[in-house]
Amino acid sequence: MRAPVLVILAAVASQGCGELGYRDRVLHRVPSPADATLIAVCQEIPEFDGPGHDIRLERVDGTVVRRLYRIGDGDPCHELAWAADGRTLAVVSSHVARAMVVDVARALSQPETKSGSWTRSVSLAGQDRPRLARHLRFVAAGEIEYEVCAHEFGKGVDWRVCTAPAETRRLQLPGVRRRD
Repeated sequence: MRAPVLVILAAVASQGCGELGYRDRVLHRVPSPADATLIAVCQEIPEFDGPGHDIRLERVDGTVVRRLYRIGDGDPCHELAWAADGRTLAVVSSHVARAMVVDVARALSQPETKSGSWTRSVSLAGQDRPRLARHLRFVAAGEIEYEVCAHEFGKGVDWRVCTAPAETRRLQLPGVRRRD
């Protein structure tokens, strides 16, 4: 009796997620500039309370090399940006002006270790709230450049639209040494 009930609940939950627009879809596939066979992937995972996001590394053929981390709907992956040397990956959640910075080299060298040891959250807004961050890129091994602008949340408001001119900022990432 319990198994059929679980199957029905799973079907209803997955249908409900689909009705809300959450699908099991790949949002981004970005090849590493250092090794084009290594691809950073962000996949939306349907969940009843909003989509989760699976961030991982794959080979060109789709073989999973390493799961980097998984996060809920509060930090979706709007952009992925690689450092030129392929050792660092930034995953941007635009609407909260935050980036998860992943030490890819460390993640690949420590396959049995959990993701907390090679990921860290970096605020792109500073004290300014609410801010929208976008167009992140690495300008050096430990330095990023991005745009940040004011935006609004609310009914009928498109959070992806700046309500003031965008400002270009640079940030030296903590714990990432430049290799000049």
